[in-house]
Amino acid sequence: MSVETPSAQAQTGAVDRVVAAAASEDEAAVLSETVSAVAPGATVHALYVVDTAAEMDHFDPVVERAERRGEAAVDALAEALAPDHDVVRHFRYGGPGEEITAYAADHDADMVVVGNYRRTGLDQLKHGASVVGTVRRRADVPVLAVPVGSDSTEEQKRSLTRSQRRTTFLLRPSRSTVTSGRTVSH
Repeated sequence: MSVETPSAQAQTGAVDRVVAAAASEDEAAVLSETVSAVAPGATVHALYVVDTAAEMDHFDPVVERAERRGEAAVDALAEALAPDHDVVRHFRYGGPGEEITAYAADHDADMVVVGNYRRTGLDQLKHGASVVGTVRRRADVPVLAVPVGSDSTEEQKRSLTRSQRRTTFLLRPSRSTVTSGRTVSH
């Protein structure tokens, strides 16, 4: 099995800067546990993207609701991570997948952590391309997709614990591949 990774991270193995993009307070709770487990002590950029690409009708009320939801999500993420991490709170406006990857590139992130809602076929048709899929395709750094859903917070915590053993980094093809501890350039 090969794992693709940026060459700087392959050399050091450290994760110093993480972009954690939360879409809700519940998602922030799950993401904060994951970030603490995979990147202890890292600087975390808590990010919320107001999706201005989706709904342009009634722009002001939609954006205001999204901003309130985003503020709550970023605050929840920052509060959960504050004891062990330096946290930078940030908002962006536009398409979530594109904005998350642009923010990660602009801030030299070592990893992006996003929630993955495991959409079924009908949900995928209804909602279109997933944010996780867009981030995975566009990012130049590892993307950790954390399972989240409509379960209760306790069920999400149990699910996270079970999933930590099988968590997979979803990576964009890069110029180097690490296989059995050695780097191969493409």
